[in-house]
Amino acid sequence: GTGATDLADDPIPERRREFVRFQLKSRQDQLRDLIAHARSVSPRPIAFAGNAVNLGPQYQIQAAVLDFLVFETLLPLPPQGRLIALHRLGYQLMRGGITAMFPNIINLLDMVNSGKDWDVITQRLAEAWAAQQSFLIPHNAYVFGGGTSTVTGTATAPVERIGPMTALAWSHRDLRDGQLVARVGLVYSFHEVLREYLETGYAFSYTTIGHHNAFLALGEELQKRHVLFDVVYAGDQELIPRRLDAKRLAAYDTLIVP
Repeated sequence: GTGATDLADDPIPERRREFVRFQLKSRQDQLRDLIAHARSVSPRPIAFAGNAVNLGPQYQIQAAVLDFLVFETLLPLPPQGRLIALHRLGYQLMRGGITAMFPNIINLLDMVNSGKDWDVITQRLAEAWAAQQSFLIPHNAYVFGGGTSTVTGTATAPVERIGPMTALAWSHRDLRDGQLVARVGLVYSFHEVLREYLETGYAFSYTTIGHHNAFLALGEELQKRHVLFDVVYAGDQELIPRRLDAKRLAAYDTLIVP
């Protein structure tokens, strides 16, 4: 009787927000139940991963139930798109667990069709290395619009393009040992991102808006100015029960809040 045709048209904002929150919580609970069941019937230990696209809020909730995360990400060509903040966000979200960036399927389609821009993989490998994180090198990867026929197809990074960088990383792998020591902390508030997400639900762009984009923009500017920083993650105390730790905050000389 309200004339609403979708969630965004609901005339009662609070009801809409509660419904979207229920969607997120039920999705998280379903993942947890499916994983628990699979482990209960498996004769051997198994680990679970998921694709948290661009580490948007609708995917961050997976971190509470998964063993490691892969996050598919649009990769602008240099000099655009400095993504150390996204790497460190994944690291803090998983509490130091395994995370790995992967090229978006649209990027892969362009690379396959043009035969160019594969060198961006080399640049992103170096960036992930600088962030003490991981970047998955495409091998027989799915590309946008290609359907299942491309699963064993052509999206494979040429060895001659990426070989020098992987060889460099392997020969100096000891440099990845230890912890990143930064005196500047860039704060990420899942509470604020969730507040924005609840207004629109799954109509929310996977690239997100507001606080998330402000966080990425600040991280890009810090990286551009060669400022060593790390990410300070704060949850919402329900979907992601993570509080700011006073002892950890004291380790920084400067905190930046988007």
